[in-house]
Amino acid sequence: MTTKFNALVEDIPPHCRLLFKPIADATSDGCHMDVWLPKNEGTTVPLAIIIHGGAFTHGSTKDIGFHQVKWLGEQGVAVVSLEYRMLPQVTLREIRSDLFDAYVFIQRHLNQEIEKARPASPVVDTTRCLVTGGSAGGSATLWLCADVARYNETASQPLPAIKAALPAYCAITPDALKAAPREAIYSVKEQFGPERFALVEKLFNEKVCCADPYRFNVMDKNPPMKPRNQWVVAGMITGTIPSFLHGRDPPFPPEDEILNNITKDFPPTLMYVALEDDLIPPEGQKEALESKLGQFGIECRVVMVQAPHGFIDLPARYFPERAQGWWDETVQPALEWALEKIGV
Repeated sequence: MTTKFNALVEDIPPHCRLLFKPIADATSDGCHMDVWLPKNEGTTVPLAIIIHGGAFTHGSTKDIGFHQVKWLGEQGVAVVSLEYRMLPQVTLREIRSDLFDAYVFIQRHLNQEIEKARPASPVVDTTRCLVTGGSAGGSATLWLCADVARYNETASQPLPAIKAALPAYCAITPDALKAAPREAIYSVKEQFGPERFALVEKLFNEKVCCADPYRFNVMDKNPPMKPRNQWVVAGMITGTIPSFLHGRDPPFPPEDEILNNITKDFPPTLMYVALEDDLIPPEGQKEALESKLGQFGIECRVVMVQAPHGFIDLPARYFPERAQGWWDETVQPALEWALEKIGV
């Protein structure tokens, strides 16, 4: 049966929303996860974790591909979408900590919290888990997989290993993104004008944010007049987002590179590379990942897709005439590959 590439957030509300990490002095009470459960009451179901993108600067648990949520549910798979703290108040270190803490919560507390919120729900077999995400969510997918594998190397009580990773259109090589010193963000002050740039500066003084749904095209140079929207555009124009993410100016140390954190227990991986990507240059990404995973004999597939950045997360909104083809030819086959890894 052909799955239609048209599910919207409004059509599929989560079955429960859980706080997994309280954060003091934030715009909310902390980091949450949204949970969708299949109609398999009385059974045990595997899990897919989805991590939203947004340049580590904006986005929320709702900014994911809901066609994937819908299809996974139809296959009997539970889905969890994660929040994490975002730039510029934190760096990659804190973001990785949030995602790792989410994984620990999933392994140790998810089922009991679901039972409190929604009695008689199916039991989630958290040992059968895949992770996926696009753009910043793709990078976060790789970091979470690396951090779980490294933790397990020395832990007295190891966490269940992640069984499959599906990152999409993310930067994995150190030269994939333009990286300028953080002070360079002020170079757009004249271009933006006083009122608009004042919003960029305002964000630096706001509380840390764990969720900021984006409802505009990140390539739009004139987004809504909100501090976070203006900050992300300024960061992209100036190439300063990588420096804010690392918490230092370039060059970045080798230990900050995802490929240098991959070890022998990293999961089988299928990565999508978007050949029409205007944000993450596709050149060299395939070869870099295949080479690194090949060192450890880890299964690695890289799918080169004639598509723009965001073709999985927001297809119906920006690319309605091409979305069904991407689903039929690329996304569903990749998900089917991942489901085999978790025993579906």
